[in-house]
Amino acid sequence: MTPHPAAPLKTVVALVEIYTLEGATACSPFIALLHRLGAKTTRTWTDRVTHVVFKDGSPTTLQRVRLHNKDVDESGAGSHIHCVNSRWVTDCDAEGKRMEESDEAYAVDLAEVPRGGGRRRKSMEPATLVNVGGNVVRERKGSLGRSSLGRSPMRFDSPAKAEEQNMMELTPELTATENKENEAEDAASPVTPAYLAAPDKLIQQTAPINRMRKLGSRAREAAKNRRLTFFNGAA
Repeated sequence: MTPHPAAPLKTVVALVEIYTLEGATACSPFIALLHRLGAKTTRTWTDRVTHVVFKDGSPTTLQRVRLHNKDVDESGAGSHIHCVNSRWVTDCDAEGKRMEESDEAYAVDLAEVPRGGGRRRKSMEPATLVNVGGNVVRERKGSLGRSSLGRSPMRFDSPAKAEEQNMMELTPELTATENKENEAEDAASPVTPAYLAAPDKLIQQTAPINRMRKLGSRAREAAKNRRLTFFNGAA
């Protein structure tokens, strides 16, 4: 970046704290502009700092500026530190001169709590991601820090998972239907004296299979005899 020929900010030593609402740093382009305008920048707090370029930074930085300016007012020695927003840097570059720091368009309220200070994270620290429906998305937190995704079951596109989940959902309905059928059968079954006398014994309530076959063969023979009798009578 080509240096400004007039270097309007050559007496400025700036501490830059500019962050996005997500907590990512956005200091680099403004540091480059300050260097172009002749200013010096620092990453740490020192006695040489004359300006703080601030947006959603650390509340501690605002407190340091506030205490420093208070000491200057009480002692009458030293100079105030100007706390300005990022627009001050861009306007200085656009106008080619040092803009008035006390202008309402640039001055930062030292009593203001930064919006992004509590959510700031390190630039290399990964955000929390979750798998929802096969798509990787950023996990959203509720008002108490709990994940809102845990309130509903997660579904997947895998056929095996889908079939297993469907069976789990249908199982309560099938169980309820079977219970109703069993209750109906129990209500229809009569209570016999033998059962009351010995309820623990297994009482067979259906005919043996051989008995059923014998009854079936007798019924077929009776039907055959009726047909033969009919034909003989007709003859």
